[in-house]
Amino acid sequence: SRYLNQVQRGCISMLQTMASNSSLQAFKALAKLSGDSMFVARETIRAGNSTDDDDSDDGYGEVLELEASKTVASAFDSGDMSSEAKIIVMCSVLTQYLKIHGLHNESGVNNISRKGRGIFRAKYDTLTRVMDSGLEATARVDMSLKDKSVIDSIWDKIIDAVKTLLLECLIDGYANNSKSILDIIALFLLHLPPRKYSTVGSILEKGANRAIEVAFGKNEDFDEHLTSADNIVEGAIDIFLACFMGLCQKMPSSPALKSMTGQILGGTIESSDWLTGNSSHQVRARHKLALAVCESLKTTSSQDLLV
Repeated sequence: SRYLNQVQRGCISMLQTMASNSSLQAFKALAKLSGDSMFVARETIRAGNSTDDDDSDDGYGEVLELEASKTVASAFDSGDMSSEAKIIVMCSVLTQYLKIHGLHNESGVNNISRKGRGIFRAKYDTLTRVMDSGLEATARVDMSLKDKSVIDSIWDKIIDAVKTLLLECLIDGYANNSKSILDIIALFLLHLPPRKYSTVGSILEKGANRAIEVAFGKNEDFDEHLTSADNIVEGAIDIFLACFMGLCQKMPSSPALKSMTGQILGGTIESSDWLTGNSSHQVRARHKLALAVCESLKTTSSQDLLV
């Protein structure tokens, strides 16, 4: 059913009341109850010749999940939660994200679901809101602790989520969610403690290299996707910029920076496509990647990169 019945309404109301009184158990229950609604938009579009009888066990449009998701997100916006509470709830949300992410890898963000009842699109607006406030809280608590062992386990969970976000993003996701991913990466790097830079450096490198592959069309044939090649390339450039600029600002001595800079700028200079008027998406991608590299290099303090 697309509407809450009396029992569901009573349960969600009770959990919302408990959450408003800062009950961590209620927040954790709401995060679990939200299912994948924080990360996947289920469009109520019919696929095939389904009938109204299918509504009895719909796999999409679940109001219960959406209400739970809204309650969790609004709590982070209110400012009433303590830092510790934000961290615990954020970890519950990230655990849920990591748990369910693989369920949609086969169908993709724009493809018909396996049940054939709706269209799935990845979304990260709620995740961005949770991580914005949760990362700030984590950094604040981190600075107050001498023993970093417990807080490091939390950073490791955050890093796992960012790694999944960057490396498991489907092709259409580069077009539809690049701005959200860029925001999350920026927030993540803003609050990340320096002791974690070495771990994150390799993730940013892999994220940048994967974005390059997507921009050049090496991963998939763009014709297989509902999103235009131009939108996919633009999204890939955004994600490359987030990763490459992150390396420039936080890890300017990373060997990956020299390698990618030489690969992109050198390839652009050596290419004769601009002379022949070739306007394929690969050529446009190469030029835009070169501009992204130059923009990022302005932010680095490494003299070796600037020479």
